[in-house]
Amino acid sequence: MSYPAIIEYLRELAKIYFGASKKKKTQLLDDAEKITGEHRKSLIRTLRPGKVIENNKKKKCGARVTYPEELLLPHIKFLWIAMERISPKRMKAAFADWLPPMSGNIAV
Repeated sequence: MSYPAIIEYLRELAKIYFGASKKKKTQLLDDAEKITGEHRKSLIRTLRPGKVIENNKKKKCGARVTYPEELLLPHIKFLWIAMERISPKRMKAAFADWLPPMSGNIAV
C-alpha cells in the first residue's frame, strides 16, 4: 500500500474510530495494523482526537536523476573549448577551479 493511500485510509478510519465503542476500536486497530503495517501504538497516536492526518513525507527516494546526453553535451563542449581542449582526465580535475567562479556570472 502506498503512503498516500495509507494517509487516505487513516483519515476515513479516524471518522469511524472517534464514535466507536472500545470493542469496535480494538477491531478497527487490528484491521489497520494488518493493512498499514504500522504498530498499534503508532496508529493510536495518529488517530487521537484533534490530530491532523497529513502527508509529511518530503524526502525524495530512489535513484538520483540522470540527465540525457543531449542536454549535457553542449555545456561540456563549451567548457572543453574554453579550457583550450584539454584531455578528459585533466578537464575533470579542472572542474573544481572553473565551475565556482563561473556560477557567479550566470544570468538567470
